[in-house]
Amino acid sequence: MDCPASQKLQATTYPFLAFLALQPRRHSGSSNSASVVTILSRHQGRLATTAPTLIDHLNTQLLPRVTPFLVRFKTALQDRDRDRRIREEQDRAFEETARRDREVIESRLQQEKEEEERARKHAEEMIRKQEDSDRQRQRSEIRMEWRKWMRRCLLLPDARGLRLAIELAGNGRVVRNFPPSATLTSLYAFVDSQLIPSTFRPEDDPLQAPEGAVDNLTQLESFIQSQTTGQEWWGFTLVSAYPRREFRWQANTPLTEIGLMNGERVVMEYITRHEPTSEHGSDDEYESESD
Repeated sequence: MDCPASQKLQATTYPFLAFLALQPRRHSGSSNSASVVTILSRHQGRLATTAPTLIDHLNTQLLPRVTPFLVRFKTALQDRDRDRRIREEQDRAFEETARRDREVIESRLQQEKEEEERARKHAEEMIRKQEDSDRQRQRSEIRMEWRKWMRRCLLLPDARGLRLAIELAGNGRVVRNFPPSATLTSLYAFVDSQLIPSTFRPEDDPLQAPEGAVDNLTQLESFIQSQTTGQEWWGFTLVSAYPRREFRWQANTPLTEIGLMNGERVVMEYITRHEPTSEHGSDDEYESESD
């Protein structure tokens, strides 16, 4: 019974041997690109299929016939494989370059984002500092108005009583007599008034307090207590020179009750750093220690 292979090879007598190889397709424009398995020769019967006969046929007829094409075909395959490898290497190089470019771009974008964030935070910080500075300046201006108002409206006259030498911040020094009725608020108000720069003339001091309805020492004490714990509003404290005793501000406290003695030296100490400085000298209404 014939099988499809024997029919294709046209085998009619056995033993049967056929040589097959890739060969250019007939009527093809390119022998390298169009090839097909081709039956080169058929050998049937005992005499035609002996080894010497087949070897001689292979060496003298078939190999010279098929070798050029197979060499070209192999070279084409090698060229195609080389081109494929080159393309793959180029693709890898391109992808690597693209990856590095993406990393550079992403890094630049990240740097720009971080720089923008730093710039934004810096701008916000500058705005915050400016706002803090404006608030501080406004508080300082209001505080200065309080000093000028106290100098005009609340300072007690220099009268016989308790004589104190007051060491001011910045090495200034004044001597003042306080009447027996003077309170700790009177002393603090006097010391506070010494922080007014000499460029502010007493005759230009305001007649009304800058904040709240305040007309006298008692109302001033109530106002201070409503704003802070007290000492912070003044921004300084008073202490005796030796032995050291602190006279913290308290409302409605006569000087005669805090242990101050006639002729004692009192030192002014800041409790905050941003207090205005002033020039101190011998004014007509103040008595220097040398007088």
